[in-house]
Amino acid sequence: MPRVGIAGAMSIRQSELPYLAAMFDVATRLSAGHDPGEHPIALVINAGIHQDVGQLHAHLIAGADVPRYTCPP
Repeated sequence: MPRVGIAGAMSIRQSELPYLAAMFDVATRLSAGHDPGEHPIALVINAGIHQDVGQLHAHLIAGADVPRYTCPP
């Protein structure tokens, strides 16, 4: 459930950063204990007019069909 309406990443205010930190904290806690090698997990952040939810929001997805992302060295 949204606590504040943030239109997108380019409109985040300093006062809204704690809400984003809380969102990442919840995702971290929900994914704790999952073996990423066995059950990949991805946190997807969406926002904008082309979304059904027209504000910044997150999807925590898991399962065999989750694309594997790697960071460059």
